[in-house]
Amino acid sequence: MEKWSEEKDKKMERLTKAKEFGMKIVIDLEFSHLMTPTEIDSLVQQIMYCYAVNGRCTSPAHLWLTGCKGEMDNQLKRLPGFDKWIMEKENRSYIEALKHQKENLVCLTADAETVLDDLDLKKIYIIGGLVDRNRWKGITMKKAKEQGIQRAKLPIGNYLKMPSSQVLTVNQVIEILLKFLETRDW
Repeated sequence: MEKWSEEKDKKMERLTKAKEFGMKIVIDLEFSHLMTPTEIDSLVQQIMYCYAVNGRCTSPAHLWLTGCKGEMDNQLKRLPGFDKWIMEKENRSYIEALKHQKENLVCLTADAETVLDDLDLKKIYIIGGLVDRNRWKGITMKKAKEQGIQRAKLPIGNYLKMPSSQVLTVNQVIEILLKFLETRDW
């Protein structure tokens, strides 16, 4: 029991340190009204997985959930211990919550033309929290364009041959970002 407690303390310490020094990753939950209850459940599972993976990293990111309201908020609050998670939980949109840092916002979208070759700790990377089985193609790109924020895509095509679309789940994107932070290698 003591070993578990010690590991938990170390995880909490790393996550607390990440609030100040870690890369910021936002999961934009403002699309939840477009999802079915099953898709919302799937996204909640992905968020839970992201938090767990991040907590195990030697240098975790500082995670943000923005646009956290309605059914999505209700589902998240049902997760055991969610209220103690070390992350930002915002019911406002990221554009509102981070308006003083708009020039550092970068929406990650498979539809972007710019390919990320490195991660900049000054930037705040936004991932569209959307499970839609491709019903809403291009929606994150459109939103970022309308907001006038930077857009970029992961260099997936340079390293992987994907059969069709290069659309990834939220947890896949976060895992790729965290792995890159750790290894500096895509």
